[in-house]
Amino acid sequence: MKKNRYPQVLLLGNGLNRAFGGVSWDELLDKISVRNDIKAENLSAPEPLRAITVTNNNIDVAMKTHKVDLFGKIQTVEQWEILDRILSMGFDCILTTNFSYELESAAMGVASLTESQVKKLQKHSDDVERADNQYLIHTYNEVVSVSDKQVNRIWHIHGEARKTNSTILGHYYYGNLLFKIRDYCNDNCNKKCVVNMKDGKFNINSWIDAFILGDVYILGFGFGLSEFDLWWLLNRRKRKRNNSGDMFFYEPEHVIFNEKADLLSIFDVESVHCGMKKQINDKGKEHFPGDYREFYKAALDDIEMKMKESR
Repeated sequence: MKKNRYPQVLLLGNGLNRAFGGVSWDELLDKISVRNDIKAENLSAPEPLRAITVTNNNIDVAMKTHKVDLFGKIQTVEQWEILDRILSMGFDCILTTNFSYELESAAMGVASLTESQVKKLQKHSDDVERADNQYLIHTYNEVVSVSDKQVNRIWHIHGEARKTNSTILGHYYYGNLLFKIRDYCNDNCNKKCVVNMKDGKFNINSWIDAFILGDVYILGFGFGLSEFDLWWLLNRRKRKRNNSGDMFFYEPEHVIFNEKADLLSIFDVESVHCGMKKQINDKGKEHFPGDYREFYKAALDDIEMKMKESR
């Protein structure tokens, strides 16, 4: 058993929602697009720049216009079941890059939530005076699952649909968020978390603390090379050699050299493949021929096992 119990942290992307019937990233971009001459799937630029392209650099206007559409909705029973399983696993923090509220909806036993329902879920960490309504570093949604009364803290690290000014979409917004993250880290935030430990638990004041200090399980999030705020945090986590937990990235195994996988390894992130591999198609490109739903179920089995070992 570890001397200190590291926070058990899930970093969840939209891949899981997509696999179980939810909306894809390209569908989101097409939803907010003001262009009739292009489709998001045909653009080759990094995702933040694709958002600029489809909105003609009016991301803030597009997000306000489609605010209600961005709340998300649970589409299938299977999607509901997999989200409910995540909520019952006992994570100390769930971080998500999603703007939508499928997790919160599943916890409350409904397919979708209204703005007033979401507003009632909002909480701040103990460091309330530093809470920022735009960047949500200290802000999370607290839900109590109707199925098992499990309490979960859900941190929307790139913003949420209810607060369109908080959504991080486009390089301008990513850059501003990175400045906030750097300032927070330079304030010796993680040292405070360790010093303020109580009963062997870290005192988590923000999603940044959870990401740097916890045992982090990355699921359904591709960790694209354009996510430079999180790559910066990975770099800092390794350079500062904090009293940190382990970090695991779940993805089917690559069969040819993959630059992203190599970079994650350099930053001490362990890739977990759950016995599943990609293949090469007739165009010489990698693809996963299996069912991503089965991969995610196997990944959750592995995460549950690792969490038991950490306690």
